[in-house]
Amino acid sequence: MRYALILDGQGEAMATWGEPLARLEPTEGGGRTSLSIRDYGTYWEVWCPILQQGDEVGTLQVQIDQVRDQRRFREIILASLGVISLGLILAAALSPLAVRPMIKPLKNMTDFVARVKAGEQTNERISYAREDEMGALAAGINGMLDRISLASNRMIDQLAFLQDLVNSMPLPIYCKSTSGSYLLVNRRFAELVVRRPVEAIIGRTLAEVRPDLASGVLRELERMDQVLIESAEGPQILEERIADVDGNEREVRVTKSVFRNARSEVAGLIGIIEELTEERAIERAAVESIVVEQQRISRDLHNDLSQVITAAAYKLKLIELQAGQDMSGGMVDGLKEALALVNQAAAKTRSIARELTPVELEGDGLSDALQVLVRSIEKGRSLR
Repeated sequence: MRYALILDGQGEAMATWGEPLARLEPTEGGGRTSLSIRDYGTYWEVWCPILQQGDEVGTLQVQIDQVRDQRRFREIILASLGVISLGLILAAALSPLAVRPMIKPLKNMTDFVARVKAGEQTNERISYAREDEMGALAAGINGMLDRISLASNRMIDQLAFLQDLVNSMPLPIYCKSTSGSYLLVNRRFAELVVRRPVEAIIGRTLAEVRPDLASGVLRELERMDQVLIESAEGPQILEERIADVDGNEREVRVTKSVFRNARSEVAGLIGIIEELTEERAIERAAVESIVVEQQRISRDLHNDLSQVITAAAYKLKLIELQAGQDMSGGMVDGLKEALALVNQAAAKTRSIARELTPVELEGDGLSDALQVLVRSIEKGRSLR
């Protein structure tokens, strides 16, 4: 503000302040009840009535120097910018010192969480003593890690017990996921099928642990497993020949069944391998021994007993012809009955000899051969 003038109701000057920038025009008296501003380019004139109980009793006229006020405004702006710049510089210089106590624990916490996420096994816990938001977060993470550690230890104990349990079983046992990787095998399976440590089998597929198997065999085994998994039925029982790690062919019976997870979804299959090599060898030897004995009995019946009975029948017939009319009727009838019995015995002997035929053993038909043998023996008994 450069100049101010107060006039009474008659337009007479009552008080002044400063030097006027230009001559003030006399105010228009009477009825001025509002503020008015006039812009003269380099200054403003402000006219404001002075009222008392609604009546105008005077006028306040003010001149404001625009140039000087703008210069002062620029000075104020520049001074404010300087203060702000200085504040920013000081804040930038002092902020690391101010936030370091908060940033360092946060960085340590994020680094620790990153190590846990990467799967690093650690028994460490976050150390943060202050009871603030960071402390609550650290306590929550430590509690979560404690629960994870407890659950992991329980799972490790259960897996160790399960591994010891299946290792105590004499039959080879394996467990596969739906993707074909082994989840669990016992020591007998590792020795018979793979001959690798159990740890070297877990997580791998059959093709990875037995690269020597033909691709066609692998595809067929995988196809059969996939059929069982998709059908979710079982158990599936198969008898087949497999080659062990030494190339020796073994006859086995494989019993497979699916297992499910907690959501009742098929999670994989469990297989038990029962080795039948020795059992089949004993059965085959028994069949061969029985066949040899059958052949011997058949020869004895045909070559010895049958010939003797036939000779006896011939002798009786000869006696009948020689006796002629010299024999009484009762003796003739008895002789004829004896001759009929001898002929019946000869026919029975020949029939039994024919039934004792050798049983043929095919390469993979041992069960069929045993069934044929049983039917043959039962038929022979029925003839008696």
